[in-house]
Amino acid sequence: MKLKKKITKDFSSLPAGELYDSPVYALHGISDRSALSLYKAFHVDTIEDLANLRYFHWAREICRLSDSGAHTIDEEYFSDKLVKKYRNLSPSELADSPINALYGLSRKNAKLLNKSLNLHTIRDLSTLKYITWARSIDYKHRLVCDYEDKSLYDVARAPVHAMQGISNKKTKILEDKLNIHTIKDLAEYRYGKIAHEICRFEKSPDEYNPIEYESNFTARYKDKSLKQILRSPVTAFRGLGKAEASALSESLGIKNIKKLGSQKYIVWARDIIDLYNAELKLTAPSLEKPAKKYIFKPAAAIIFLIIAIIAGLAIFMFNKTIPGESSKTPLSTDLPESQKSTVSEKTREIPVSIHESQENDYIKYRIQEGDTLVIISRKMYGTYERWPEIYRLNRDIIDHPARIFPGHTINLSPK
Repeated sequence: MKLKKKITKDFSSLPAGELYDSPVYALHGISDRSALSLYKAFHVDTIEDLANLRYFHWAREICRLSDSGAHTIDEEYFSDKLVKKYRNLSPSELADSPINALYGLSRKNAKLLNKSLNLHTIRDLSTLKYITWARSIDYKHRLVCDYEDKSLYDVARAPVHAMQGISNKKTKILEDKLNIHTIKDLAEYRYGKIAHEICRFEKSPDEYNPIEYESNFTARYKDKSLKQILRSPVTAFRGLGKAEASALSESLGIKNIKKLGSQKYIVWARDIIDLYNAELKLTAPSLEKPAKKYIFKPAAAIIFLIIAIIAGLAIFMFNKTIPGESSKTPLSTDLPESQKSTVSEKTREIPVSIHESQENDYIKYRIQEGDTLVIISRKMYGTYERWPEIYRLNRDIIDHPARIFPGHTINLSPK
């Protein structure tokens, strides 16, 4: 969804910088009543306030733990973020808890948000589309002018100098020495992801388990404490040589692991990819529906049986009225050997079915690494919205829209 479609007409002409300071009702779909509820509950007044809403980040962290299968939460980290009676719940139970389980949200404010924005649970808050939109306006602040009006799809694949502060010279170093060509590549830089994970333990060092990460470090750094690891040079990572470390220092000013995990351009890139993935979820909801329970109805079964008997009798009587008709076309097994070849040759002359002839008109597409139905729709048709059509056309190959595999070939209808 493009930025202009997220903004009301009165604010659509504003540049990203001014839009960021606009009131929340500048977002398409937020009424004056909803804006008032957001202000009463969260003291949110502008789009910037909504993008940086702390309760959203708490809710997202809880849901991340729940979706990863974690059984407990970090009690020390959440001690000032949850109401006392909810602190002993598992992440999955917390995700389904009411939003007033978050410390600082009263029941009265929770009711306001229920009515105005249909927010009931912590998971509802973590997936609120208006916050995703506000954050997408926030990332445009970080881009050079040429990329402010680009979609998230295009920004994710833009060169790293699309972010303010990275020169063409630094971009060239990243491309030549680190094989980082796009913002997506920077967000998914292997050592950056590991460093980011380790930096998360800085707030709760007791949770850090060196054994879990020792395979990522050279022998000299395997037994170091968290504090020592964060101060260590990036060459402490196994496989990261001096040339690569020099490139990180020269292009992004990174010298130690802590800096690698918190460097602003890498954080920006990661946020942009998170937003891109969140927008994909908003534009491509799962097709999976709960299976309908079959209820046996005796009366319907009896009626069906009667109809089947009548149809059978009708076919029998029809055949009786055409005596000898079935003998006009003898089976090939009843023919002499000299005539069997003639029958088989005639059989081969039967044309292909309509379905097979239509398949020849389809475009064959080979699924690539990283493809989803939404991405394929965007690549082939220029829009995300035709992914259900691709799914329906290939139901014999794809059993679920979220499960497609590189190397498989699917049919696409002509543009």
